[in-house]
Amino acid sequence: MTDKPLTQRQKNRNDTKHKLSASALKLMKQRSLGDITIEDICSDAGFSVGSFYNHFHTKNDIFIELYVQADSFFAESFEQDTSAGNSGERILRYFDFYAGYNQSTGLETVKQLYVGDNKLFIEKGRYMQRKLESYISQGQDQQEITRRFSAAYIAEDLFIAARGMIYHWCLHEGDFDLAGRMRDHLGRLLQSYCPP
Repeated sequence: MTDKPLTQRQKNRNDTKHKLSASALKLMKQRSLGDITIEDICSDAGFSVGSFYNHFHTKNDIFIELYVQADSFFAESFEQDTSAGNSGERILRYFDFYAGYNQSTGLETVKQLYVGDNKLFIEKGRYMQRKLESYISQGQDQQEITRRFSAAYIAEDLFIAARGMIYHWCLHEGDFDLAGRMRDHLGRLLQSYCPP
């Protein structure tokens, strides 16, 4: 069964939502979401406040949209990633993308995501998690990664380390190469899951 093409109305709706999200993200690179009003977002995007409420219930729904966009970015990026390599290299390349996405999102925006009450980080079943778990499972099938732990456990462990590195990057005001440090750190962690 194929997906039906979007109607013009659906395309316009998606376009409006994307523009509102992009405006919020742009403003979040300059100041915190708490200091940004819905009017600010709508003014920047060129829409009425009513348009905002057609797509979001609150400003905090913008955070959810950022995660949806991150999953879309990963889906598109990895659909096009045909690079060869063993499972360890694929996993490290995955985290290269992850670091790059965070850097492109902007330090000030990322700082706003790294707060204790942001439970979106631990939401199960997201594309990004499933993709990483599939790489780990492939590595287990090829006996490049131990089966002592489940793919889900290893993926969670790697995400904890990656998020810790991003938090460290935020604390240091982005003054080091996030992708390089993440690759180095996760490469060492990944070795602990490789058979001797």
